[in-house]
Amino acid sequence: MKTRELSAYLRPPTRAGLWMLVVAVLLCAVAAVAFWQVFALDRDDVEVRRQVATLRLATQVKPAPTLSKVEIDQNKRWTELQTERGFAWAPLFNALEAAGNADIELLELHPDKPSASVILRGEAKDEAALLEFMERLARSPALQQVYLSHRKSRKRDRLVTIAFELKAKLAPALRPQ
Repeated sequence: MKTRELSAYLRPPTRAGLWMLVVAVLLCAVAAVAFWQVFALDRDDVEVRRQVATLRLATQVKPAPTLSKVEIDQNKRWTELQTERGFAWAPLFNALEAAGNADIELLELHPDKPSASVILRGEAKDEAALLEFMERLARSPALQQVYLSHRKSRKRDRLVTIAFELKAKLAPALRPQ
C-alpha cells in the first residue's frame, strides 16, 4: 500500500490539464476568427485596389486626337455649309423683290454673315429709281440701316445708267446664330 500511496505523490498534479484544454480551444477559436478577419480585409483590399486602378485609368488625361489637314478643311466646310443652311434667305429675297422695280437691275448680292450685313450692287436707270429702291429697302422689316456706299454714272454707247453699291444690316431676327 505504501507504493500506491507514493505513486500518487510522484505523479504530477492533473488539475491544470482541463484548464489547459479550455485555453487551447479558446486560442484556436481566437486564431480562427483573426484569420477570417485578415482574409476578409485582404479580399476588400484587392477590391479597393482594383477600383483605384479603374478610376486612375478613367481620370487620365487622354491626348486630344490630332486632326489631319484634310479633316480640318472638311470641318471648316461643314461649318460653312451649316451657316449657309441656317441663314434666313427667304425674308431677304422677299424684301428685295418687294423693293425692286423695272428701272433697277440688281447684279450682285453679297451677304456678310459674320457682320450680319448685305452688300447689293447693281445699276439704276436714273437717280429717282435708285432713291425709290433705297427707300423701299429701308422700309422693309428685313433690313436696317440701308445706305448708299458707292454711286457712279456709267455710259455705254448712248445709254447712261447709275452703277451703285448699297449696304444694309440684317434685322436681328435674320442674323445667323
